[in-house]
Amino acid sequence: MPSPETLQQLLDNPMMQHFLTANSEQLRTLLAAELTNHPEMQQAMERNPEIRHALEQMLSDPEMIRHSLEMMRNPEYEREMLRINDRAMRNIETLPGGYNMLHQMYEDVQTPLFNAAQDIFTRQQQGQGQQQQVPYSRGVLTPLPSPSPYHRACFV
Repeated sequence: MPSPETLQQLLDNPMMQHFLTANSEQLRTLLAAELTNHPEMQQAMERNPEIRHALEQMLSDPEMIRHSLEMMRNPEYEREMLRINDRAMRNIETLPGGYNMLHQMYEDVQTPLFNAAQDIFTRQQQGQGQQQQVPYSRGVLTPLPSPSPYHRACFV
């Protein structure tokens, strides 16, 4: 797995930017193959059709792919998109039944995706004989899950 600095340099390269924007169909095909070829992801998609549907929607939207690439390339843009997402979640939570909907989404989508990603990461780390920590530009992330913000115990 490349370091964040290496990935940043790669994404800032004009030739790579041209490839990523000019060959959107090839990029979609590559992303779809990468996301669906892992047995853990296949199992998660079989158990939760919502995940398959969400991935198909994301991969069929070139604007979504462009935004994702821009977030990887530009940390400031990533922070802005996270801020917008957080605000949208807070707005949904205030609607009648919004909290329950977010809790259900967390249980049906986020948890299975996280578990599949964790399984993939664990297998990669075991294959490389490294510790289970991912270097990240803002610190060190561990593969341990964060508690659900929509779990009732958090509010008692």
